[in-house]
Amino acid sequence: MHQGNQTIPPAVTQNKPIAGVQTYSFPLSSEARAELSLRGNITADDLEMLRDHIELTIKALKRAKEKADA
Repeated sequence: MHQGNQTIPPAVTQNKPIAGVQTYSFPLSSEARAELSLRGNITADDLEMLRDHIELTIKALKRAKEKADA
């Protein structure tokens, strides 16, 4: 990517916070993958809230599995 007369490596521009949509992909196992899309100006508080939602989802999935195994 070019900016003025200097060349900026793609890795640098991908890590710059931008308004709009940012998508991240995470391989979880050979059979599972997660994709996360963030829209807008995301703050640290927003990410902490997202972490809380993920932790609640993990607890709910564990409870559902425990009930299914019982």
